[in-house]
Amino acid sequence: MEITSRDNSLLRRARAVRDGKVNDSIFVEGLRLAEEAFSSGLLIEAVIYSEEITRKERAASLIEKLGAAGPKPASVSEKLLESISYTRTPQGIVVLASRPPSDEAGFNTKQSGSPLLVIMHGINNPVNVGAILRTAEGAGVTGAITTANTADPFSPKALRVRWVRLFVCRFGWE
Repeated sequence: MEITSRDNSLLRRARAVRDGKVNDSIFVEGLRLAEEAFSSGLLIEAVIYSEEITRKERAASLIEKLGAAGPKPASVSEKLLESISYTRTPQGIVVLASRPPSDEAGFNTKQSGSPLLVIMHGINNPVNVGAILRTAEGAGVTGAITTANTADPFSPKALRVRWVRLFVCRFGWE
């Protein structure tokens, strides 16, 4: 499917997800993050890509896999991709995915040993949240808890720091 209008409903939804106005979806931009979103088993809601990125074999293969696993990918011009991009220079591909579970139901209770958790309280910079989660992942943390007034660990800025396959639970501690 090719999109030619900036006012297309899919592009409007992508901007709303990017801006944090849709709570049940996350905005994933860039080839590496799109690959990780796909391999992590997230439910892919939409794939938006520029024709330029399909010239790369790795990207073309991923777009084909994403199309086979979910909704038909949408092709856009570089200018339209720029209109939804979180970065100054578009990364060539944007994936909208369902937000991972954020409660106890999403936590793997069958793992061996005691869980190792990181708790983030009042950290308002999403880049810092992403860096903490990246470090926590390297240290073997199995889950993360964020409290009130902590930046969204699934915001585009936090995800750009490092995709983390951790359970995240948001509590309203104040």
